[in-house]
Amino acid sequence: MTFRIETTGAPIFQYALNPNNTCINPAAVRLFIQRQGDTLEADHEFYRWWSKAAAELTAGTVTLTVPLMPDQWLSVFGKTGDVDQVTSAAFHDALENVGNIGMTFGGGCFAGHGVNISGGTARFSLTRYRLI
Repeated sequence: MTFRIETTGAPIFQYALNPNNTCINPAAVRLFIQRQGDTLEADHEFYRWWSKAAAELTAGTVTLTVPLMPDQWLSVFGKTGDVDQVTSAAFHDALENVGNIGMTFGGGCFAGHGVNISGGTARFSLTRYRLI
């Protein structure tokens, strides 16, 4: 994925939108894979996967490349896809039964709970997204 962020002023990308978000990882965008049939329930822990690699939200152009290998992806509860045979099989199952692919924005403890901006503006332009 390649994207560009153009800013005016001095925007602050805020991610601590929920009182439970107490971690300090910066606001970022990550690649995302969602298995078909996901209902966003806890029993579907291995139906959503986020890339371990993240691109911090700052002005400029960034390319984020992540191999479709289990050790490069995190489940809903932060388990890498290569922890054991169960997670590895679940990661491969998600790839074989993809419902959605894309990206999510987040920060702190949560890779996909959103980001907002204060103190300026920011425009996110996706220039390339390729799955091979």
